[in-house]
Amino acid sequence: MIRPAPTPLPGRAGRRALLALPLASAGCATGLGEPLPGPPKGRIALFRGIGDISTGLDDLARRLREGGYAATVHNHLARDDVTERLLRLAEAGRLPRPLCLGGHSLGADAAIEASASLWAAGIATEELVTLDPVLVGDVAAGPRHVTNFYQAGNGFGRPLQPAPGFTGAIENIDLRDRPGLWHFNMDADAEIHRRILMRIRDLRRALLAGPSPRAP
Repeated sequence: MIRPAPTPLPGRAGRRALLALPLASAGCATGLGEPLPGPPKGRIALFRGIGDISTGLDDLARRLREGGYAATVHNHLARDDVTERLLRLAEAGRLPRPLCLGGHSLGADAAIEASASLWAAGIATEELVTLDPVLVGDVAAGPRHVTNFYQAGNGFGRPLQPAPGFTGAIENIDLRDRPGLWHFNMDADAEIHRRILMRIRDLRRALLAGPSPRAP
């Protein structure tokens, strides 16, 4: 029996309810230390929402790792730690490309902010994937391309727009007409996972045909 999705909370009320959920450990991560079958094909860091609600991202990371990508999942509170780790890898010449950041809910906000911090240190992000960002609506310079899956009217998601200085491309994909889909199960949606996997694979093929982008 398929149960209907719960009625989403409207606008600010929905966001307040989300922020009231219990906090999880900022250091929680999956995929760390697991060996890949060969040299990584790229680096993907994914951020869960508050309370580690976004467990569907674990399945996405697992599929990416099976495909040879160094993919990890973190709580949104670990944003600064993950950013620092990526910067250290870049300084050591050990950051594989493409570099992709993504997240769900407050984790989407964290991914947007991490991309901006990396750019400030001279590191470009090839792809930024967001699922229903909650509090951040503007994307600063950093990502070359942004794919934003959101659901208008569910009380959480929103389209993204460029902040001053942003020179990449933003693709907003409104999923309001998808039956059974809402904010709290978007991270586990098979179709969204398929589209993200295809995007990253296409991006890797494109990068192999030319030099990796660098910040000026």
